[in-house]
Amino acid sequence: MDNSECEQAWFTVEDLDKKYDDSLCECCQSGSNSAMVNSCSIEELVPNEILVEVLHSELAKITEFLSFPFVFFLTDRSGNIMDIVSPFEKVHEKLEHFGIKSGTNLSKQFSGLNAVSLAMEVKSIAVVRGYEHNMPMFKEWNCVCAPIKVNGLICGYINISFEAHRPIGFSILFIKQLSEKIVLRLKERSPGLIEYSFQEKCNSYHLSPRERDVAYHWSLRKGALQISNDLNVTEGTVRNIVKSIYSKMNISERWELIELLKL
Repeated sequence: MDNSECEQAWFTVEDLDKKYDDSLCECCQSGSNSAMVNSCSIEELVPNEILVEVLHSELAKITEFLSFPFVFFLTDRSGNIMDIVSPFEKVHEKLEHFGIKSGTNLSKQFSGLNAVSLAMEVKSIAVVRGYEHNMPMFKEWNCVCAPIKVNGLICGYINISFEAHRPIGFSILFIKQLSEKIVLRLKERSPGLIEYSFQEKCNSYHLSPRERDVAYHWSLRKGALQISNDLNVTEGTVRNIVKSIYSKMNISERWELIELLKL
C-alpha cells in the first residue's frame, strides 16, 4: 500500500489491494512503531493508565447521547484490549460468553479480520461490517476503529462496535473526533509529548542544538538579553542565532516561530 492510499480518511475491507493472508501485518509485530523519543518509548510518554483515564473522561461527556447498544474497546498499539466500556448489561454478557475481556488481543494474528486489526494494517480509521468479521461474536456487529496517533506515533486504538443492522456513517466522524479529543487531552497530561513535538519540529527545520535552545526561549517571548543570561552567551550571539533560525524556517517574525512550534 503506497503513501497516497494511506492518505484516505478511512478504509474498508474492499479498499485493500489484496485479500488478507496468514502473514502478520507489520503493525502487529513487536518491533513496529518503535520510534524512541529522547530514549523514551511512546508507552513511557503515554502510560496505559493515563490513556484509560482520558478515554473515560471523554466518554463520560458523550455516551449518554448514544441510545442504542454499543461497546468501546481501547487497545494498546499491539491490539491488546486495555479497557471495555459499555453501559449495557447484555453487551457485557455477550462479551463474557465469547471470552472477550481485558488482555484479549484483537490483532489479525490472534483474532482475524476486525476493525482493530484492519486499522493496525492501514494505520488509519477502519470500518468492518458484521459479515466481514472472522470472530463469531463480531459478525453481529459493525465496528469502526481509529488509531490514537500522537505526533505520528500510534499509542493505541479506539473501537466502537454496535448492532450490524444500524448504519455506519455516523460512527466514522464520531470515532475520528473522539480519537482527536483523546490526543489533545494526552498532550495536556504528558509534558514529554510537548517536548517530543518541539524536537520533531526542530528536526524538520534542521535546527542545531544551540538553535533549539534559543528557539525554545524565543518562542516563550523572552528578550535577547534574558536569553543570553539563561544560556550564558552574549546578547549578540542570541540575535545572530535568531536570524539563523528565521532563515532555516523561512520566517521573519517571532509570532511565526510561535505558530510553527506551538509550545
